[in-house]
Amino acid sequence: MKKLLITVAALSVILLGTVLFITKDTGPTHPVLRAAELPPLIPTRAFYADPRSASGYVASSDGKFVSFEKASLTGRSIVVKNLVTNDEISEFPIGLGNIR
Repeated sequence: MKKLLITVAALSVILLGTVLFITKDTGPTHPVLRAAELPPLIPTRAFYADPRSASGYVASSDGKFVSFEKASLTGRSIVVKNLVTNDEISEFPIGLGNIR
């Protein structure tokens, strides 16, 4: 009986997740909202892992290199960049997610 309840609960969660995923881009259904011109929605991940975001710039003593922290969808990393050639020399992942 316990196994049946766990199976039913798991299937319910999967079904609910599927329904929410399928209907995520559904337009408004309320008459007032349907008639309104609404701006496009901003994805939530844009607030947490904007791949263009970088912070904490530190220049080398000779001014040829800079290091900074960069965010991506897979995590944060420290990047070392050559300012003369504008090339990223190396990238070091940081955080506990990268420890194996």
